[in-house]
Amino acid sequence: FCSPFQNNRIERDALTELSNRPSFFRELNYHKKKGSTGHIILIHLCQLDKLNKRFGMKTGDSFIYNVARYLENLQVDYQVYRYGNTHFLVCGEFQGVDVTEKLVEEIYDRFRQPWNVQGEQWMQQIQLIHMYLPAEEMDENILTDRLNYLLAYSKDKNVSTKLFFNEELKAQYERKMYVLNEVKRAIKSESFRLNFQPIYDCTREKFLTAEVLLRLYTEDGSIISPGEFIPIAEENGLTDDISWFVLKNSMDFIIRHPEMPLEAISINMSINQMRKPFLDEKLKGLEELYISLLGKLRLEITENTIAQNPELVTRVMKVLVESGLNFYLDDFGMGYSNFSRVFGLPFEVVKIDRSLMQNIDRDEKACSILKNLVEMLHNADFKVIAEGVERETQVEKVKSMGVECIQGYYYARPMEESALLEFLSNCENERM
Repeated sequence: FCSPFQNNRIERDALTELSNRPSFFRELNYHKKKGSTGHIILIHLCQLDKLNKRFGMKTGDSFIYNVARYLENLQVDYQVYRYGNTHFLVCGEFQGVDVTEKLVEEIYDRFRQPWNVQGEQWMQQIQLIHMYLPAEEMDENILTDRLNYLLAYSKDKNVSTKLFFNEELKAQYERKMYVLNEVKRAIKSESFRLNFQPIYDCTREKFLTAEVLLRLYTEDGSIISPGEFIPIAEENGLTDDISWFVLKNSMDFIIRHPEMPLEAISINMSINQMRKPFLDEKLKGLEELYISLLGKLRLEITENTIAQNPELVTRVMKVLVESGLNFYLDDFGMGYSNFSRVFGLPFEVVKIDRSLMQNIDRDEKACSILKNLVEMLHNADFKVIAEGVERETQVEKVKSMGVECIQGYYYARPMEESALLEFLSNCENERM
């Protein structure tokens, strides 16, 4: 990636004296016009802060400078750029697979050898990513997105990694970009849909609450799972918009159906909303009619949300509970459970994860574990919802343990608003 006119428009990085990022993108545009295929290698120096802490910032800068000189002196017709604080790009025109693979291995092998830093042997971990780039794909935004995606994909704090952007990874990347664009489209057009899964109250023998579940349908009518689009939305800072959509439309649902037999509906809340402080700001902006109905809303958070920032979650929960909102603990028992932390928070209900329900009607040990867990939660004055209940034999087991509520396919699947209203109406008629 070295054009005949490069020296006339080159910009230098002050520390390494290499061409900088803007220079690289200008060269990218030159080669796009030229119509050549490029080979791009990104080297990320991982955890360079450890070197800085041990030897000092000045030595850290010297190390970066020495890496730059090593890359610049490679015996190939490639140009080296400082792409970021800890990132270098080594780029050239594609000269065949043998040439590119040899170069990649040479660089990767060098970093598997120690570097001399103030007389000590220093092992520097790297992320090495490389790809072939046809002229039609030489776009600044496309390449930046790809590199960011691959850096996140290959991130590993313990070992150096080497990754080639092959057809499989390209397909994964394109799928992720497709989902991201569908999320942005749904936010702009407010075309997400709410589904509701009724929760059965074992004591009163009726459906008194429901969980709100978000659904994303593409323009062609296919559905994208929340397990796929929610993490992508979080990575791209879009969860505030989505959560506001869920909150507002859930409240609109309550307003539209004041005679509905449900006493409350619950919505999910992530650590991102609790950080901002998202919910408090949104609630202050709600109309008075909304505020009067907040008692019919429950907020669900997971153990993982608590674990990410226990102090923040505790502080936000306290403020919102004082404002009249109640919380459910979702997916309890899915992973490691810090009982003392959970028991110190003002949850109204604990929802036991479906993973603990799977074999309770087939395995005495699984049944015994669940029974002890339910007893412990009751002793701590929590009500319990059993999630993921699908068989009558599971229902019998959890009822015998005194579980207050059941959520699962045995009683009801998630459904859209009109189906929910019909379902609730039929249930009421059957009781009469």
